[in-house]
Amino acid sequence: VVFADSDEVTGANLRLNRLHQRIVGTDPMTGMAYSALDPYLRLGTQINTWHSVYYAYERLGGRPTLEQEREFFAQSAIASEEMGLTPDDVRIAAERHNIHLAPDVDHLPSTREEYREAWAAGRHGVCVNAQTRSALEAILRPAAPDRHPWTLAKFAVYPMIGRVALALIPTDMRRTVGLPASPVGDAVALAGGRVAITVLQRTGLWDALFKDLCKDAYEVKQAAGQP
Repeated sequence: VVFADSDEVTGANLRLNRLHQRIVGTDPMTGMAYSALDPYLRLGTQINTWHSVYYAYERLGGRPTLEQEREFFAQSAIASEEMGLTPDDVRIAAERHNIHLAPDVDHLPSTREEYREAWAAGRHGVCVNAQTRSALEAILRPAAPDRHPWTLAKFAVYPMIGRVALALIPTDMRRTVGLPASPVGDAVALAGGRVAITVLQRTGLWDALFKDLCKDAYEVKQAAGQP
C-alpha cells in the first residue's frame, strides 16, 4: 500500500503492474491459465491484506469506533480503484473462476460486510498447494537473513510473533491448510501480544523498532504528525 499524492500512487501502481505482467502460467491444480493481473485475484489480495491490517489492530489493542471502521473500509475501495480495478472487470474475471458475484453491484467492496460476502462467494474454490504451505512456512518460521547480533536478537522473539500471527488466521482457514487451531492457545498468544505492544509503547521502544522494521511506513507516519 502506498500513501502519497495521486500522481505518486498512480506511478507506483504502474510499476507494480509492469512487474506483475511477467507472472503468468498454468495453475497445476485446475489447468487454467494464471495471471497475476487477473482482476478477481488482485481484488482478493487487496481485501485480504486490507482486512488483515484492521483485524490485527483490532485484536491487539486497538479500539476503533464504528465511524473509523467505516472510513477504513471505504478507503479500501478507493485504493482498489487506483489499482485500475472496476466492478465489471472483477465480475467477469470471477466468472472464469466459477465464482458468481451479484450482477447488480456497481462498486467494489467498501464495508466489512461486503468483504464477508466476497469471501463467501469464493469459499468453494479455496484449495491448498505446496506453494501455499511454503509461503506460510516462510511467514511463520522465517530464517534470519544474516548473523548480525541485532538481526539474531529480533529473530529470537519471532516464534512468539509467529504464534500471534497464527492466532489471527481464521480457524476454518487454518484447518484447510493444516495449521493447528487451539482457542486456548490463541487467547494466550493474543493476550501476550497485547502485553508486549503495551510494554514497547510505554518504554519508548515501539518507535525505534517500527523505524527499524518499517522505515517507509515510519516516515509516512512522521510526516502525517501521528504519535
